[in-house]
Amino acid sequence: MRAGPSPSRVSSPATSITSTESRHLKADSIEKTSSEKAPVYELDKLDQLPLIDDDDKDRVIAKEEQPKPVKLWHLFRFSNKTDKLLCLVGTFCSLAAGVVTPAMTIVASGLLFSLINYQTDSPIVVLDHDARKYCLWFMGLGFLMWILSYGLNACWMIAAENQGLRIRELYYESIMRQDIGWFDTIKTGELTTRITNDVNLVQDGIGEKWGFIMMNTTSFITGFIIALVKGWDMALICVVMGWKIAKWTTFEQDNTAESGAIADEVLGGIRTVMAFNGQKSELKRLHTSFGRKKGMVLGVGYGAVQFFIFTMYCIGFNYGIWRIVNGHLNAEQLLIVFFALLMGGFSIAGSAPNFSAVSTAQGCAAKVFAIIDRESPIDPLDSEHGKKVNRVHGHIEFRDVHFSYPTRPGVPILRGFNLEIRPGQKVALVGESGCGKSTTIGLIERFYDPAQGEVLIDGVSIKDYNIGSLRHRIGIVTQEPVLFSTSIYQNIEEVVEACKAANAHQFIDMLPNKYETLVGEGGALLSGGQKQRIAIARAIIRNPDILLLDEATSALDTASERLVQDALDKLSADRTTISIAHRLSTIRNCDQIYVVREGIVSESGTHDELIGFTGEYAAMVKAQELRQAVRANVDSGDTAGEEDVDALIAKELKEQALDLKATTRQTMQSVRRMSTTQSQREAKKQYKSLEESSDFYLLWRLLNQYRGSMKIAIPGSALTIINGAVMPCFALATKYACIFLMFAVVDFVAMSGRAGLLTIAGESMTKRIRHETFKAYLTFESGYFDDEDNGTGMLTARLATEAEDIYKFVAYVIGRVSCWPIQCYAQYLQARAIWESAARTKKAYEKSGQSAAETIRNIKTVATLRREETFIKIFNDHNREPHSTSVRSALACNLFTNALVFFAGCKFIMSNVLMVTMFSSMSIGMLAQLSTMVSKGAVSSRSIYMTLDRKSKINGMNPDGDVSEKFEGNASFKDVKFSYPIRPDTRILKGISFEGMAGKSVALVGASGSGKSYRLYDADTGSVSVENLDVKDWSITGLRDSMAIVGQEPILFNYTIGENIAYGKHGATQQEIEEAAKEANIYNFVMNLPDGFNTNVGQKGSRLSGGQKQRVAIARALVRKPKLLLLDEATAALDSRSEKVVQQVLDKAAKERTTLTVAHRLSTIQDCDMIVVFKNGRIVERGTHDELIALKGTYHLLVEQQSLQVTQ
Repeated sequence: MRAGPSPSRVSSPATSITSTESRHLKADSIEKTSSEKAPVYELDKLDQLPLIDDDDKDRVIAKEEQPKPVKLWHLFRFSNKTDKLLCLVGTFCSLAAGVVTPAMTIVASGLLFSLINYQTDSPIVVLDHDARKYCLWFMGLGFLMWILSYGLNACWMIAAENQGLRIRELYYESIMRQDIGWFDTIKTGELTTRITNDVNLVQDGIGEKWGFIMMNTTSFITGFIIALVKGWDMALICVVMGWKIAKWTTFEQDNTAESGAIADEVLGGIRTVMAFNGQKSELKRLHTSFGRKKGMVLGVGYGAVQFFIFTMYCIGFNYGIWRIVNGHLNAEQLLIVFFALLMGGFSIAGSAPNFSAVSTAQGCAAKVFAIIDRESPIDPLDSEHGKKVNRVHGHIEFRDVHFSYPTRPGVPILRGFNLEIRPGQKVALVGESGCGKSTTIGLIERFYDPAQGEVLIDGVSIKDYNIGSLRHRIGIVTQEPVLFSTSIYQNIEEVVEACKAANAHQFIDMLPNKYETLVGEGGALLSGGQKQRIAIARAIIRNPDILLLDEATSALDTASERLVQDALDKLSADRTTISIAHRLSTIRNCDQIYVVREGIVSESGTHDELIGFTGEYAAMVKAQELRQAVRANVDSGDTAGEEDVDALIAKELKEQALDLKATTRQTMQSVRRMSTTQSQREAKKQYKSLEESSDFYLLWRLLNQYRGSMKIAIPGSALTIINGAVMPCFALATKYACIFLMFAVVDFVAMSGRAGLLTIAGESMTKRIRHETFKAYLTFESGYFDDEDNGTGMLTARLATEAEDIYKFVAYVIGRVSCWPIQCYAQYLQARAIWESAARTKKAYEKSGQSAAETIRNIKTVATLRREETFIKIFNDHNREPHSTSVRSALACNLFTNALVFFAGCKFIMSNVLMVTMFSSMSIGMLAQLSTMVSKGAVSSRSIYMTLDRKSKINGMNPDGDVSEKFEGNASFKDVKFSYPIRPDTRILKGISFEGMAGKSVALVGASGSGKSYRLYDADTGSVSVENLDVKDWSITGLRDSMAIVGQEPILFNYTIGENIAYGKHGATQQEIEEAAKEANIYNFVMNLPDGFNTNVGQKGSRLSGGQKQRVAIARALVRKPKLLLLDEATAALDSRSEKVVQQVLDKAAKERTTLTVAHRLSTIQDCDMIVVFKNGRIVERGTHDELIALKGTYHLLVEQQSLQVTQ
């Protein structure tokens, strides 16, 4: 052990006291000094509390986060040369197609003039000759229109796909470049929602919609040039309505992003929501009301366009007749003018939905582009600036560092912090939760920059280093290990040796797929100790020069902790190591221990020196001592036993693995073995049935299920029929000019009502679909979320996109069913042709959304591991697959549909129904733009019904079942065997039996992964009973209302502190909340905050330190006054002082109720009425603390390994 300086203390932030002087400084003087200062807010994490009132804060944020819709040409700012060439060709096709449409009016006028001049006594051959000539012209122009339409669609769609891919990649890369302080102020769910939803809308607005706008605009201009009539009022209306649509779209997308953030938070903490019956309150939080104003704006806008068109026809036709009477115009000229007006006007009317899509894209692009353009003050991907190093010596200095978190500059965390760590030295930082320990780690990693002072490594300011190069030389293991939803192998590179060093190899080697075993989202399929060992191995493998350990062994059982700590001690011998620990046994061998208090170092020295000093450190050590009688010398047999703990695990797991290999040959996909169960077979059968169902069936079911919303759509559909009949009826009314004015009024009412009512109906349906889908997620059992296909990011992406696709399907597609069967059949065939492509595209985008959501939520871990570029590559790979599919669809599907429509058109021309066909063909053109909506709507409908039709094994919102009138907390396990649904061949519990009597406390101890934390699932065999009633027969809501849980990793929600404490208990009073806070030792801290219990904790409780979050979680459990209290490492995140106080509270609470405790820190459970010792999923010992110590078995060994001092 290296000798460190004598133990010392610091009396103020600005003045250091020498070691000699500090020995004479009494503890009471420090207490007095501290008490005279301003209140200290224990905020030791990322996101600090707001300086302004909530209302003011909301106004500020709203002002900062409401950028104006981008200008039209800025939508194309991310196009490259290929995209520009495609746009150029697409533009040519659009303009040419726009000229062809009004050119048909000349042919149509010629044919009509021939009909007018035809006399009944004239030879029929003359008329037949003229008709054939004009029909051939029509066919020629139609063929040209076919070619141009195909080029228009293909070029614009491919260019849009390319730009959409580039925007997604740049958006995600920009997110990865941002500093951690920026993430403190952003809701991660909003970021992921914008990737999946907003970028799709931007892409929609820069694709074929632009081609149709140019085609229709060209038709409008060309037609009016031919007719020599100006139509400036039409363009003005479109511009005004487009501005309003963009405004409401921005509002609507903000609401969608907000709901996405809520869904991401709730689904990420779904097990906590289940445990506290918080489903109903979360449903209320998600439910929003927005969108109806947009519907009315669209409706009135479209109606006004149609009204002015028909009014112009009325005026123009009467004017034309007057000109003929006065000899200034012949009939053929009148027809040309009339049809030019007609085709040009209706072309503009047909552009209304496209203008809406472009306006929507402008609103969505504003925020997406703002994030892409943001320059990060600390860019981890910057490879050009700063000093690059292959290694560092590890000489670290903090020089008078002052620091406050960016979101709370008025609350100082470090106050003149001074510290020097020599190369290769092992030091530890200890102190109460919130004193600033973890902040120092964040500054070394350069997550933040200090407000004053500087942090130096090897004499160079940390600001002068290249960030990526520096972080590559730093390894870190944090208090809450974060694993990504890949295999163990992909979480650690160059794996085996690192895992052996971290005591992880043995349990990995016995898993069905060994190092290819998928760990689930956030490592959900591993126990806390197993996750921590993987995280330690991940740090070890980098061979860092600086090793940062933030509660690195907090989640390990005693046996694993001892072995891992030995490995860490060996590894840290050649590198600078900084340890933050509450469990002081892990840092007693450090060269130097620093006690941090209120942002400064108050004591320093070796373990022995500080113990002799009898100051704060000595008090913390005393608080952690075990009450036991253990011999001073441990015999060799006991020492050997330390190595036997995992050896026994390895032996049994190897036998299990041999059995597995004898029965099945597993691939990587065999992790998802739920397909072998009855429920999964039923799910596959259900999926096949939905997949084979027709689009018409889905449409019927959709309309039937949401008939409440359809009450609004019924009058809209009736108006659709009227609106759709107007143009074909036009062919029958050409000789009555005054009828045009009547058509103007009728179509204004029909169009306004149709667009407005159907949009409102669609948005009402969207809200209901999101609500019901989210509700379905909340009813599913915990095993559903273990599946890799049901990660938080994927589910959030589905909520954002699927309801939106169905909304478009209802609001636009049904609104366009105003045409006759051939048109509908053509569109049906096209929709079926691209359905499979849309399904594959949707699946791939869900994967990219899941990848993005997981990395954004865990951005600190990504930054620490320098994995930004890796995850950017993964995200880009996920996006390139749907991009290729969409490009192929753009090239193939439009060709087919246009050919069919062209063929049908020729048949009708030859059948002499030219006029009705020509007018109705305008509807075909508009309908052709909606094929993608039909396909996406069908795919999303199937996905929605797969969710809504799924039957949950454990419905957490089902009140049915028995409820005991006298719940006392009697619980029993009888021969319980259990495997996680996603890994049915890996047995977790192997026939356990024990009872917890009312009012008694039972503790479960043992190695990590031995099955102690079983909950939220049903047993495979055996029974779990409460009050002599099987839990399967209980009302699940009644059962959970009678118990409470405090987990190892506390999950808080984006509520206030008071709301988090009252979470799950409806109608909790302020007095009850405050009493629970007092019991959990959090009351004084809360009352020192500016807003007290109304202080928002941030997303996932990010504005509180780990210890503070845990105490809020404990208060949340105690406020329910449960009869059965479940504590899963409830005090693991607390410092020694807080742990002692909270443990006293829990001990007191345990006397009044049945308590089931899972613990690695044995000092917290030594007073339990019964201690049950687990090993490999079986119970090996049970008894009181004293009885088990006397037994000198496994428990005695565990206690011995945790002893800080050996007493006689």
